[in-house]
Amino acid sequence: MIEVKTSGELGSSLETLPFGMKVRYCRLKINMSAEQVGILYAEAIGRDEPYGRRRMEQMELHDGFPQDKGRRWAIAKIVQMGLFFKLNALGIDVMLPEQKPIISSQFLKTEFDINQYQDAFKQGWTQPFSGMLQEAETEIFQHITTIYQQAPYLNKKQKKQAWRTLCGFHILLATDIYGAQNNALEMSKQTDMAILLAKLNKYPDLHSVALFQRGQFLKEQWNFPAAIANYQEAVRIKGIPEQLRGKILASLASAQTRLAQTQKEMSEALNNLDTAETLIGKSTLDDFGFLVAFGEDKYRLSRGGALIGSPVKKLRSPDIALSYLPKVYRVDELQSKDEFMIIGHRQAHNHILQAEIYIDQGKYPIAVALAEEALVYAVGVQSHIHLTKLARICQMLKDSPYGDTLEVSMLEIGIVRNMQPELFN
Repeated sequence: MIEVKTSGELGSSLETLPFGMKVRYCRLKINMSAEQVGILYAEAIGRDEPYGRRRMEQMELHDGFPQDKGRRWAIAKIVQMGLFFKLNALGIDVMLPEQKPIISSQFLKTEFDINQYQDAFKQGWTQPFSGMLQEAETEIFQHITTIYQQAPYLNKKQKKQAWRTLCGFHILLATDIYGAQNNALEMSKQTDMAILLAKLNKYPDLHSVALFQRGQFLKEQWNFPAAIANYQEAVRIKGIPEQLRGKILASLASAQTRLAQTQKEMSEALNNLDTAETLIGKSTLDDFGFLVAFGEDKYRLSRGGALIGSPVKKLRSPDIALSYLPKVYRVDELQSKDEFMIIGHRQAHNHILQAEIYIDQGKYPIAVALAEEALVYAVGVQSHIHLTKLARICQMLKDSPYGDTLEVSMLEIGIVRNMQPELFN
């Protein structure tokens, strides 16, 4: 184990060293070669070729490291500079942040066709977004504006399609744009608009979907009481499809276990999961079934997450939880980009849950490996939600006996580099 002495204990002269010499001091203290630092530093900042030993030593001796905060923080993490110097005093301390859809603007016909807007809504919900969120936001607002303008002039059947599609776009905007940006205020505004439209037009299914999605957002923020309130309100709505009811009950149970302090509370949550299991594959929405799809995989992920969720260790069942979770697939096992995009979100969630289980069991190297794979999935499908979950997993690892290892530092760098890329510009 490294004997830690702060710069204050070692003498004030160390504080006057250039940053590059501080890197060298720390590297030698932890017995890491310049060659190894060059490999890890290149990996951390996304450089294809590693830095050679000679180049790293030159950067140390001549203070040749880039000036941006992100890269300096990354090299500091690799050489464990925080053991010897206060990173915030150097101005490079970085904290883990707390915390898809493509919509085509090219329509083949010039006249208004509500079916094309329904197709755009489905595409936006089911396909990961490959461009900037701002671009998707602009297109969604364009679709919303056009439907508002055209809906009053449609026949009765088309008008119903239009108002349902409009309600769906407000939910999409809340979930995939403002939810991804962690913009709680705008997310709630768009959800309220969807709820208002659903109530005015008597769409209990979309009313319930909007409440469910707000519950999901709040759960990802770890605001479990507020999430539970939205789930409970959603599940009380009469006349909603059985798959939707099952999906809500599964998420409700997941949130309940995060607060469960007694066996009675845990049993109540598991009873909701038992009920949810009976609703797998049952009735769904006639028009937007993709909004509420609830199958075996989603149920098993919810059950596995619930069994590991309680803050009370004796109420957690990690071995049983693992038996429910699907097989984890390494990224290099997938055959194509299409396969990656289809299972990416679910695999990221699966890897993260399993990482949490292995942390609970004290198997930290396995947890790190799972988190690293989850990071690849999360980046590939551009999921801010999964990155936020990974930040929490990383914090759990940092708080563990394994927290000072290089593996955890490299995981932290990878998460921050993707959550705050502006630091590395």
